[in-house]
Amino acid sequence: MSDAATGALPLRQALFQDQKDNGLIVTDGNGVIVDWNAGAERMYGYSREETLGQSLDLIRVPADVTKLTDTMAAVLARDGSWSGDVNFRRKDGSVGVSNTVVFAFIDDDGSPAMIGINRDVSEQRRAQKTEQEAAESLRLITDSLPGHILHVDRDLRYRFVNKGIEELYGQPREYFIGKRVSDVQDPAVYREIAPYFERALDGAEVTFELERTSVDGVRRDYQTTCLPQFDASGEVVGCYVLSVDVTERKRAEATALAAKDEAEHANKAKSEFLANMSHELRTPLNAINGFSEMIFAETLGPLGNVEYQKYAGYIKESGQHLLGLINDLLDISKIEAGSIELADEIVGLAALVRSCVAMIRERADAENVQIHVDIDEELLPLLCADEMRIRQVVLNLLSNAVKFTQAGGEVTVRVWYHVDRGFVLQVADTGIGIAAHNIPKALTRFEQVESTLDRTYEGTGLGLPLTKSLVEEHGGNLDLHSQVGVGTVITVSLPASRAIRPAA
Repeated sequence: MSDAATGALPLRQALFQDQKDNGLIVTDGNGVIVDWNAGAERMYGYSREETLGQSLDLIRVPADVTKLTDTMAAVLARDGSWSGDVNFRRKDGSVGVSNTVVFAFIDDDGSPAMIGINRDVSEQRRAQKTEQEAAESLRLITDSLPGHILHVDRDLRYRFVNKGIEELYGQPREYFIGKRVSDVQDPAVYREIAPYFERALDGAEVTFELERTSVDGVRRDYQTTCLPQFDASGEVVGCYVLSVDVTERKRAEATALAAKDEAEHANKAKSEFLANMSHELRTPLNAINGFSEMIFAETLGPLGNVEYQKYAGYIKESGQHLLGLINDLLDISKIEAGSIELADEIVGLAALVRSCVAMIRERADAENVQIHVDIDEELLPLLCADEMRIRQVVLNLLSNAVKFTQAGGEVTVRVWYHVDRGFVLQVADTGIGIAAHNIPKALTRFEQVESTLDRTYEGTGLGLPLTKSLVEEHGGNLDLHSQVGVGTVITVSLPASRAIRPAA
């Protein structure tokens, strides 16, 4: 027996004893299995008896046989050993991966042989492959997203950057991996962003904005969010950073803000103009109305022709109508400017409503429209409000109801008090009604449901919006429900806090 042979056998025995957890396979020079340990039985699923005398191809993946044999033979001839990962086939047909080390030696009969030590790493390689695939998927996804995405560990070392980061800095991703953020960022920028990273590493989600200059020298605004990364035990092990270019959004916001300021300034100027114009127009109108009343009443003597008195009446009516419109404009401008002041006083709502009905009734009778009044006076407390403004509300609602109700129709006025809703004033008519899509327009200042010059009904479109605003100035609300051809119901509620109960 040769020296090589006597040295090899103890080595095989030693390996079989020491490598019980791994699969050991001994083959002769032709690749025929001559020995097979218990670890190999567990790993491949074949018993020792099933494999002795079989070719090693029994456990190899057919597609790998030629390449693996040639590669292994060349390395063994040169170095006497070979190591690497090998795909193998189990008895049940499933495929695994082994980390294999092969040694060449001379068997006891003087013939060349090989012993392979095989460790099943199928799960590890599968996990690595999954991790690699996940990393590749992450790279593909993040590269397609608009923005800059990176991942740093607790030491603020880069572990991942997307294509956006490469383009921002003009460097490949390999340039970043393993470097600290402080090694890459300008010192001034790092001092600015470091506190946010530290808060993220303390477990907080952080968002901040920063102005940066890209490699092409353009200043851009970025919104950055840092998300802490937790391990299975809940410890922060790093953070993910997403930075999005918000330059265009901020420019749009600035433009919108400037437009808003300009619109508010224009609206204020309009309100001031309306207020000034209304004051200027009221002075001559008061004179026109006053002198027309004197002429109509023949204060300084008879006119001599009855037609003149009729014309004076027309002038008086037109002047009063125009003065009413100007007063509405003035009120609207005051409300828009926030300068309207309420003079709260004690008001008997029932008496106020009845007096308003009396003022409108003559017009209603002329239009052949009946007005019904239903007031729960027994339970109605006194109201603390601006009497002139509340009267204006009631007159506007009654005037509108009569104007839009055709001959033979009815207008019903109801007033009651509810412990939760407070004072409730409801004006219902059987008039032409308003389509649902036109109701918002009817409640908008300077809007009218009919907008053509030859409208059937006159008006400026200020009545309802002004009424609604006056109600809201008192802390109340106005609801409008209407149906074309059926009529309109307007309900005004004033808060219960405005009720005054007489002392017991």
